[in-house]
Amino acid sequence: MKLTYGLALTLLTSACTGGPFEDTPIDGSVEVPWQVGASGCELSGIDEVVVNAAEREARAPCADGALILDVPAGDHVVTVWGVDASGMARYEATTRASLTEGEAITLPTVVLGAMPATIDVSWYFDNGRLCGGNGVTDVEIVVFDDDFIVDNLVTSCDDGIERFPDLLAGDYTVSVLARDAEGAVTYAGATDLTLDKGDLAFVEVMLAP
Repeated sequence: MKLTYGLALTLLTSACTGGPFEDTPIDGSVEVPWQVGASGCELSGIDEVVVNAAEREARAPCADGALILDVPAGDHVVTVWGVDASGMARYEATTRASLTEGEAITLPTVVLGAMPATIDVSWYFDNGRLCGGNGVTDVEIVVFDDDFIVDNLVTSCDDGIERFPDLLAGDYTVSVLARDAEGAVTYAGATDLTLDKGDLAFVEVMLAP
């Protein structure tokens, strides 16, 4: 029996490396069923669910109730988001899936909870953003929910912006008090806003004498 040079080389390479005769790893699959909040998809305003694991992603209409994602064998973090009609993630959950090569598993129903909202607060004066030129050293930012203080902090006026994470959906008032080097309030301002689940809101507060 004669072998051509190319075939002989292919067989030699296969013997050394596993080549074309080596088994290809077979993905497993994870079926992910979900429940959105206490009220379900429609009343929660969720149109679509997105599932991510092992850098792979799949999505399906929320009303489908579940989807199947192919993933490699191993232990994976599975993240599930509920997305509204605008494409904004409003609900979220994280779980884990562990499977062997070629295995198909179904996870327990994943319950998605509302995502917290975040406010980025910036401030300025009627003549710009120069704190020193207006004699202001520090600012105190207070986030109110119906006059209850939800969060507050004091920071250097020159910082220019501060973030308030982990807020519930609802109506808020953001108050900014600007103080001079002696601690006296010389400028102040406030603004109202409404946050939805998962919002990242940006507000600018004008400080007036």
